[in-house]
Amino acid sequence: MNCPSSVSQFTLDYGKVLKLGQVLEEPVLIHSSREDHPAVSVKPVDLVRAIEDRILKLDDVFLHDVRLNGSAATWVVDNDPIRPSSSLVEHRLYNDVDLIFRLDIPAEYHFDAILRAALFGFLDAVRSSGMVLSGHGGADTPNPYKLQEAYVRKLVRVWSSSDHWCLVSFHNIKGLDLELKFVGLCHRPYEFSVDSFQVIIDSYLALKKVSPRNDPHLFPTVNVETMWGDANEALSHVNERWISTRNPESIRGGGLLKYCKLLVLGYRPVYSDMRRMERYMCSRFFIDFATPAAVEAQIIKYLETHFRLIRSEYLIACQASAFLWTLLRVVELSSDCLTLTDRQRILLVILERAHSLEQPYIVTIQPIRTLHNSSGRYVRKVGFAQKQAVANHCSAA
Repeated sequence: MNCPSSVSQFTLDYGKVLKLGQVLEEPVLIHSSREDHPAVSVKPVDLVRAIEDRILKLDDVFLHDVRLNGSAATWVVDNDPIRPSSSLVEHRLYNDVDLIFRLDIPAEYHFDAILRAALFGFLDAVRSSGMVLSGHGGADTPNPYKLQEAYVRKLVRVWSSSDHWCLVSFHNIKGLDLELKFVGLCHRPYEFSVDSFQVIIDSYLALKKVSPRNDPHLFPTVNVETMWGDANEALSHVNERWISTRNPESIRGGGLLKYCKLLVLGYRPVYSDMRRMERYMCSRFFIDFATPAAVEAQIIKYLETHFRLIRSEYLIACQASAFLWTLLRVVELSSDCLTLTDRQRILLVILERAHSLEQPYIVTIQPIRTLHNSSGRYVRKVGFAQKQAVANHCSAA
């Protein structure tokens, strides 16, 4: 899977095509927020095919291709060996299934038709699995707005000079959402080099229609494009667990929370002067989330969507606690954009959230050490019961 230097595309080998198949063929449970709509199980491959069929019938909207993105794409291109299907969930190998439909979208009003195609495509995929969703009140065809209310966790539309896209996220209570992004333009398609990969799945879908069995002598040519630009460099960052980004001030939230999660997962900054990059991340984060309440809400949201799909509550608490202590360290050392008072308030918000996670396991969990170059001011060999002393130290800093 090597490629010439500075080339942005490469081809998957057979083993990685099998990993792609695991992601696309593994059913994802979509939960409902309404009592009159049941939880349903959908394979991503069925959902993509159903939505493709709907989009192809739309006027003035042209579909270029469909791509797997995000942490699932990173896992596919990683040298991590193929796993049993159950371990994909148990070991949290990726956060969710992100699918990009690259389109020509002439005008913003086309988003309405695209959303209907996504919702009715979802319904088609559910029916293809053998389940039947009757309409609200006994109608044969469910109301698309009821489907949206029941199964969609997040719906975002963006139309500006540099971005034309909408996002539909189908809800899974453990955080393994099915996220569909319909993109005409996107000025910033990645945060870090390790999440810059887009696996173009059209050839996989086409071959599986005629030859569903896996065969090392007959498998699709699946191309991958990295938005980072240099495929060899981006692949080396994945396999060597390096953190690298560009212009973090242009990322919503600055990439700060993702950066701290990567540190917890064992990644290390590729830059010798990462403190400067951390300052940019913090600056953008506290522009986008300007109050302690907004910061806390964003942290809670991130914890819910990135730490829930782990085998036990204990492991969730361990990893989430490590994430919060890492975030605390970065904010303490790199938030020069904040006043002293605001910094103290934010640090106390993070401390309180960490304490709420650690309290049920106060006897068994040991404090997490900071992961690199920390002053050690907040993460020390003390019991979690001494949190108040740490908070007092924070106020006196």
